Parts: sequence; C-alpha cells; structure tokens
Amino acid sequence: MPQDDRKTNEPSLTSLITGIVGDVQDLLEKQFTLLKTEAKQELKAARNSAIGLGTGSIIAGVGVLFLLLMAAHALYEYHVLPLWGAYGVIGGILALIGGGLLAYGAREAADVELPPPQTTQALKETLQLAPGEPMPGDKVGSPGR
Repeated sequence: MPQDDRKTNEPSLTSLITGIVGDVQDLLEKQFTLLKTEAKQELKAARNSAIGLGTGSIIAGVGVLFLLLMAAHALYEYHVLPLWGAYGVIGGILALIGGGLLAYGAREAADVELPPPQTTQALKETLQLAPGEPMPGDKVGSPGR
C-alpha cells in the first residue's frame, strides 16, 4: 500500500508535459516582448541621433556656406585667382571633405544592429529547445508556425 500512496502524490506525465509546454510558451512570449522592446529602444535612439545630426548639419552648413563664399571672394579680391577659379578651389575642397564624411557615415551605419543580437540568439536557442511549439499569440491546439 505505501507504493499506491506514492503514485497518487506524483504528478502524471501529461501534467508534467503540459507544464513544460506552458513554460516554453511563456518564455517565448517574454523573449518576443524583449525583442520588441529592444528594437523600439534602438530605433528611438537612432531617430533622436538622426534629428540632432540633421538639424546641426543644416545649421552648420549654412554657416560654412557663408564662410566659403567669403574665402572665394577673398581669393579673388587679392588677385590670386579669377572669381571662377576661386569658387573651383573651394568647391574641390568641399567635395573631398564631403566624400570623407560620407565614408565615415557609412561605417557608422554598418554598426547599427537590428534586431539586437543577444535577444535574437536567446530566442533561437529557445526555439531549438521546443520545435513545433505554438508561437506566442497562437491559440492552444493550433499548429505552430
């Protein structure tokens, strides 16, 4: 009789599997929520930096434009170059600086990682542990994605 008491106190295999499936579903939902939250944070940071960079660039560009006009007219005024030549020199310098800034911006843009790699890796590991399980938001009993 002591063996019968032990069997009734232990959870059944079905309840254990149901608990595991529920835990995996909860974990997947939490990881998808984390992924979404991290992606929103990255996009917000990128948006804020783009606004600051864009506005600052426009204002600085106007100021630099006036300085460049002044430099071209100074070259002309001191008879070093004809006016068209002074504008050509200033334009060439600007083209070189602009090309360097474009290359820098391309390198910086390559460092932006969306989706976040840590969350993506954790999500992949979880999905490998439970293949065929329903995705978060699926109705219980419906086939997984």
